[in-house]
Amino acid sequence: MKLWQTFIYGIVISFVLANIAACSDKTESLTLVATVPGESDDIYIGMAIDFTVDNQHNIWICDQGTNRIHQFDAEFRYVKSIGDLPGQGPAEFMGPTFISVNDEELFVTDMSNRVQILGKDGIYKASFSKESHGFGITAFDSTCVIGSVKLDEITTMAAYERGGKLIKRFGALYEGSENCNLLLNLGRVHVSNNKIYFVYMYFPEMRIYDLAYRLVAKTGFDYKRYKKLSQDNIKFNYIGTNPARFNECKLLFTASDVTSLGVFLVARGKDICIDQFDFDGTLVQQYVYEKGEFAIGGMHVEEMPNGGLRFYLLGSDISDYIPVVKVFDYIG
Repeated sequence: MKLWQTFIYGIVISFVLANIAACSDKTESLTLVATVPGESDDIYIGMAIDFTVDNQHNIWICDQGTNRIHQFDAEFRYVKSIGDLPGQGPAEFMGPTFISVNDEELFVTDMSNRVQILGKDGIYKASFSKESHGFGITAFDSTCVIGSVKLDEITTMAAYERGGKLIKRFGALYEGSENCNLLLNLGRVHVSNNKIYFVYMYFPEMRIYDLAYRLVAKTGFDYKRYKKLSQDNIKFNYIGTNPARFNECKLLFTASDVTSLGVFLVARGKDICIDQFDFDGTLVQQYVYEKGEFAIGGMHVEEMPNGGLRFYLLGSDISDYIPVVKVFDYIG
């Protein structure tokens, strides 16, 4: 197994084996709407660490286990799979890792250090090699931004044109982590409200950038539960990328998303508990589902016309560890 594969699998394991962290009393209940794939879907998902939802409410799941991208429609029905055997040809994947979607196209990264651009029909359009492995991708207009810690430049993100030209590396390390394992500065990248949001996965902070990649704000999540979950990470004062040592660190956020309503975070744990913050870092609300234990590795949040929220959560039930997307509604 390659070094980077070991690292990716270590991240997945940390999602699944995370410690239990209970929510506070300030909560609203969620209603389970669907589980994808459903019992009637003749489709198997082997291993998934990322997914996305497009503006037609289609769900797209990156499946490393079968080297495919699976599509489900707005009614949660299986539509198709893209890809087959592992490969580096058009519309083939070597362990697809992360996915993003704009109005018309899919952007998919895989273990071969490549970004592929596909139509929603699965037809190959273009591809390019990125200069370093990354964690997460988000696409907007004709640009994509990849969460990527580049050790020699000490940055956390890279922006590329659709044709693969590097526009800019940007993003800074979490303050005080300069002498830590730099992989502790991995984060989730989101684009919303004409801004780029970078949520650190190991520290309770978010950086906000404009679309010219300039830092405009820093938001700290000064929340007691987060401090307890991440307090030891800064003590890993060694430099390197050894996955074995890196996996000793404690993941703080397993999932995040940003909408016009604020920032939604899932801290590590077996409970379904989603924290909503405003852009100043003040806790607004928490949403919980109290039936069963579910290890969450990805989230997408939609604002509903009736004023409620829909949460798509990628993860697995602790009882079987089979990857699924669970869909929950909150009616305010």
